[in-house]
Amino acid sequence: MWAILDELGNPHERWPSIHVAGTNGKGSVTAYCAAILHAAGLRVGRYHSPYVFDLRERIIVNDVMIPRERFSALMTRIVPIAERIATDELGPVTEFEMKTCVGFKHFADEAVDAACIETGLGGRLDATNVILPRVSVVTNIGLDHTAILGETHRQIAREKGGIIKPGSRLVTAAQEPDALEVLAALGREMMAGMTHVRHASTQPSVPGRSVVWWEENESLTVHTPVMDLKRLEVGMLGAHQRENAAVAIAAVEGFAASLELDIPMEAYAEGVRTACLPGRMQIVSHNPTVVLDGAHNREAAGTVRRAISELVGDGKLYLVIGMSKGHDAGPFLAALTPVSGSLILTQPSSDRRLPLESLQAAADDLELTYTVADTVSGAVDAARNLAGPKDTILVTGSFFTVGDCAALGTIAADPMRTQCYTPPEGNA
Repeated sequence: MWAILDELGNPHERWPSIHVAGTNGKGSVTAYCAAILHAAGLRVGRYHSPYVFDLRERIIVNDVMIPRERFSALMTRIVPIAERIATDELGPVTEFEMKTCVGFKHFADEAVDAACIETGLGGRLDATNVILPRVSVVTNIGLDHTAILGETHRQIAREKGGIIKPGSRLVTAAQEPDALEVLAALGREMMAGMTHVRHASTQPSVPGRSVVWWEENESLTVHTPVMDLKRLEVGMLGAHQRENAAVAIAAVEGFAASLELDIPMEAYAEGVRTACLPGRMQIVSHNPTVVLDGAHNREAAGTVRRAISELVGDGKLYLVIGMSKGHDAGPFLAALTPVSGSLILTQPSSDRRLPLESLQAAADDLELTYTVADTVSGAVDAARNLAGPKDTILVTGSFFTVGDCAALGTIAADPMRTQCYTPPEGNA
């Protein structure tokens, strides 16, 4: 990454940033941070991983996806550099690294005032980890990608905490004691001040500042060391989004302090209300209600289970699940299926899909009752044929599964609202 970026003029050094890692919620926190800063009048770049419906969702400036021709031009410039680098001791350049370089160069060319950067996998060795952020965020620590990141909370926290840089501020909502201990130690090592985001029902568990959040009916109140934000409306669905919004508020507050920026309280409220991200408890049609969520690990499944329970009401829930390789299907199914009225197993079209037979085996081990469909479209059609107008269909298990829904004629969503972003004017 440093070798490629050096040949591009080191664009990653031309904008201050917030860097976000974590097992779950990192995409939402990135979106909230960008929305708050944009509401404050800043020109904001945001980099996401993964995308859901359109590759260009990865690279956004002020809610406008990178134009196709701009993406193509930058990739055309980067490919020869990558091919040349691949011939020396550094070895082959990955697709993710090239996309990340495209994003960083686009942000520099667009002269953004700030960038909110989501890691891909882990943190310490992630392609995005060449930046020197003002704020490093680790949303939480769960047991996911254990074959790559480690089998314990301590090991995974060390990988995620690899984004903490000297003199930055660390913001985390991690609750697992072992993970918090590791993150706090990394923060001390880097002389990074630590802010722990916690619910009002919990007690301080680590040294440093606390940002406390709590619910008032369905609204959010956040108390920080310098301000109180009361009765905030959180735009994204699910109680878990209140915590994500609180983490983003803490991150932006630290970012603003480092640059001596004045972020009005109204900007925090507007950003939390308007932030949007595809494939996160996203309602795309009604009668029956169809919800898309890219949850793919045990912790996320438990979160989605609680969130979907708020939507189902008196109706029935039809659950469509397709997963990707590298995620443990058993714990995911066990955490999610207690709320299911009817379970349909499927597989996404991606080459990285978990074969349907493997998903069936995990369901059999749990003695679950289910039906199968070879494709996501077939599974959604089957669910719609069974569901009544007051029922809910949840499509989940992988962002690849959610992404397959974009081509379904049975889901009549406004494509721009589905993607949450605006295409550049005149962009074919």
